[in-house]
Amino acid sequence: MKTQNLVSCLFLLLLLNFCTVSSPFSTRMGLIDQNLQTAWNNLEKKDLEKINQIRKLLNLFKNMPEIKPQQSDTLSLLLEDLEKKRLNKANMAVSENIDTYDLATEKLLKNIKSVLETLPQEKRNAEIDSVWSQIQETEEGDILRRIRYDDYAEEMNQILRNQRDSLKFAKKKYRKLQPIPKFALEN
Repeated sequence: MKTQNLVSCLFLLLLLNFCTVSSPFSTRMGLIDQNLQTAWNNLEKKDLEKINQIRKLLNLFKNMPEIKPQQSDTLSLLLEDLEKKRLNKANMAVSENIDTYDLATEKLLKNIKSVLETLPQEKRNAEIDSVWSQIQETEEGDILRRIRYDDYAEEMNQILRNQRDSLKFAKKKYRKLQPIPKFALEN
C-alpha cells in the first residue's frame, strides 16, 4: 500500500513537472510566436506612422493657397479610403485585401506626388519636403518589414506542416494553431 502511494505521488510529481516546465519545442514555438508578434506590431506601428505623416502633409497643404480645395479634398478622401482598408491579422489572410490596400496606398502617394510636382519650388518649404521624405522612407521600409514578418510566418508554418505530432505536447495555445497568413504569395 505504501509503495503504491509512493509510486502515485512520484507519478503526480513527474506529471506536474512535465506540465509546468516548457519543453524545448514549446520554447521554440514561443520564440517564433514572439518574433512574429513583434514583426506584426512593427508593421502596424510604421503603417500608422505613415498615415499620420500623410495627415500632417495634407494639413500643411490646406494652408497653401497654391493647392486647390478640390485637390486637398481628393487627397483627404483617398486617405480616408486607405484607412478603411488598413490590414489586420484577420483581413490579410485574403490576398486581395493586401492588393487593395497596396493599390490604395500607391494611388494616394501618386496623387500627393503630383500635387507636390505642381507646386513652384519657392512654395515648397522645408517642412513639406521633410514630411514627404519621411513618408517615402516609411513606405520603402514596408517591403523589408513584410519580408521579416513573412520569414517568421514561414518558420511557424513549417513547424505546423512538419511537426504536427509534436504540437500535441506543446503549450495549449499552440495545439490548434492554424497556418499564419503571409504577404508573399505561396508557390
